[in-house]
Amino acid sequence: IVTHLMNSLTIAFSRALCHSSQPVPQGAIGVGSAFQGWAARAQGLVCTVLVPLDPPPGHTFHLERDAAGLLPGRRSRIRVELQCTCTGQRPPQDLLRILHGSQGQLARAQELGLLHTLGCGHYLDVHRTSCCFHKLLASARAQVPQSHECLRVVPSRHTFKLQLSRGTDSPVLGIFLSTHPAEPQLPLGTAWPECYMVAEAKFQQHVARDSVTLRCLELLARALGDTHFPPHVLKTIVMHLLTTLPLSHWHRRHFLQRLEDIVGHLCHALHRKHLGHFIVGNCKVPAEISLPWDIQTAEPLNLFQQVAEDPAAHTRAMSEF
Repeated sequence: IVTHLMNSLTIAFSRALCHSSQPVPQGAIGVGSAFQGWAARAQGLVCTVLVPLDPPPGHTFHLERDAAGLLPGRRSRIRVELQCTCTGQRPPQDLLRILHGSQGQLARAQELGLLHTLGCGHYLDVHRTSCCFHKLLASARAQVPQSHECLRVVPSRHTFKLQLSRGTDSPVLGIFLSTHPAEPQLPLGTAWPECYMVAEAKFQQHVARDSVTLRCLELLARALGDTHFPPHVLKTIVMHLLTTLPLSHWHRRHFLQRLEDIVGHLCHALHRKHLGHFIVGNCKVPAEISLPWDIQTAEPLNLFQQVAEDPAAHTRAMSEF
């Protein structure tokens, strides 16, 4: 229901933007524990949905990655350039056609184009882009009748947050089209933080078909629901084990043994105060999961860095475990 609603809103967005120079939303991608079927349900479900944006006609996006930035969540910028459409698809009538050798027309196109509304200099601005889609939601909802009864916009500066309910006063689901940074106190501007959720979701789809991984994750997520262990810790441990143990060892008959492995791995990581990030600096990620070379070869990251640096946090984690 969540993906269907988001795709309906995306189609409505696309219709509203078809004669403009705004980014074009593509199909929604559901990521996280709720979409994979193992989320702890005590506090309701939080569904994370990513909606890719394609450049409008006459524009191209070029990623400028900060090679010196810290992983994970390293920030990159999206440079917007005007593209000649003489031999490509004919642009909408209200978009100026960009012709070779015409500086006047090029300048006019820049005034009317994407950079004029959502840009900062030559780059796509995070806050302006988020605000743009907040404003578009009103017109999109008019074309998606079912959203009137179960959807409301949650105020947010840097993220596009929608709250979904089942026709009742109490919210049940939260949907995030997120541009938020790893460190919320830092301004974004034209810096877009990297996100690895899609790569992780592709990995799980690639290796975890017909396995007991979801059953293990669901049971342990419920058991640890009242602790400070985030679901991502469990998922990271399972992904590491999936690259260590053969897939033939993840059948139903191995359920209890795999549970013991996951709990044992977590216990060992807490004692060592170290849990490696699965994507960044992990040479065991399958080649089918396409990753930039510098992410694959980066120094392995410790997800338990805070536990390692804060004795009180380590003591609390050990007592909860």
